[in-house]
Amino acid sequence: MNAPNDSKPIITWGIALLMLMPGVLAGIDVYLGETAPYVVQLKLWNEAWIYVSGVTLFLFLVDLRSSKARWMALGRWDFAIITFLLVQSLWLSRTVAADTASADVHLLRIFLALSLGVAAYYAMQLYQQRFALPVYYAAIIGAVLVTPFLLFYLFFQEESRALGEGLKWYIPGFGPVRLLGITAEVGIALGAGLLAIYTGQKRNWLIGLAMICLWALLFWSGGRGAFLSILVSLLITSLLSPMYFVVLWRAALLTGTGGAAISLLIWVPDGTVFGLKNMIGNTTQENINSVSHGRVARWNETLEIALQRPIFGHGLNQYSNLWPFYAIDDAKNGNEGQMPFYFLTYRNTHNIVVEAILSWGIFGATLFFGLLLKAWFKAAAKVKTAVLPERIPAFIALNTLGIHALFTGVYIFPHSLFYVAIFFGICLAPKPAQNENTSM
Repeated sequence: MNAPNDSKPIITWGIALLMLMPGVLAGIDVYLGETAPYVVQLKLWNEAWIYVSGVTLFLFLVDLRSSKARWMALGRWDFAIITFLLVQSLWLSRTVAADTASADVHLLRIFLALSLGVAAYYAMQLYQQRFALPVYYAAIIGAVLVTPFLLFYLFFQEESRALGEGLKWYIPGFGPVRLLGITAEVGIALGAGLLAIYTGQKRNWLIGLAMICLWALLFWSGGRGAFLSILVSLLITSLLSPMYFVVLWRAALLTGTGGAAISLLIWVPDGTVFGLKNMIGNTTQENINSVSHGRVARWNETLEIALQRPIFGHGLNQYSNLWPFYAIDDAKNGNEGQMPFYFLTYRNTHNIVVEAILSWGIFGATLFFGLLLKAWFKAAAKVKTAVLPERIPAFIALNTLGIHALFTGVYIFPHSLFYVAIFFGICLAPKPAQNENTSM
């Protein structure tokens, strides 16, 4: 049932605030400058997402009390699988995990992400575009707001020039540079979707400019995986909804070309992963392992570790304690026992399949991917019907992050984990007037 006309979508403001967080945190980080040590910057980034998501969920409960939304028809087996994986994760963190704190932090992130997904599902059911559009615009604005703070850091704060290769571990408001790339790719995906479903709107030139800015950030960061993920996601959406094929690719190619050109004007440390030239150069390596920056070898080694506990796994977020290279590298660089806690929780296998097998074992990973694929096909079917076009931007962003999770830690970082859950909720939500099937 639709929400009454006088209802106010309180939940919209909570999730929109989450989407604005990258720009807000980048501003705070640059303001603090050298006065805040790296460990404080990482703590600020991680705990801010946790606290704001808690506020968002409180607003959701307030909003839900005054609504008449239909209950999400979650199948008994789906509920059983989710419960099993959560209980298994908690059990492994207490009995097997080498680092209980890291396991618990990631379990909290997963629980909050699931809750945000449910909140987005209900908000989309109640308010449709009154919920979706502010969330999309807030995500794009939050990503674009990072730009002035990043440029200020690069050109006006001396510490950035001295970092060199170390710059990849510190980007204002983010920490590791890959977190910046994830935010940029989400903004690009949402922008392309908005341009597709709202052709001829006056505000579209602003969305186009935002996409150019975000492409520039993405190319500057050296995000090859994000670039590939966006293109594959656009292809999937084009095949499911051919009516959007031309406008999607036109928007992506035109804004992407502009962003690539602008990225060449931004300073990058020589001989690093940053910048369009270095990104192109890294694709011409002699073998697939070199092109992947050692990921293929890492996956093979991690699967060997996973086979030590093949059925039920080692627990969440244990890669930092299990892969021998980290201990050797930390000792070599004098960082043994000195790495910030939240930095350790970022260490991952760079592949969601390998990470799931390592965390939950073959049994748990099979259940997880069965449930994930079932939800994705349900979302794809809803997008294909074109009943609610406002799902399109979320679907493009969801696919972009899902594909990127095959070669980077989208499933580890708090902001990307929350993005995935929220976009899933939007895509799976029914349109009440159409009486769609709401079960997963």
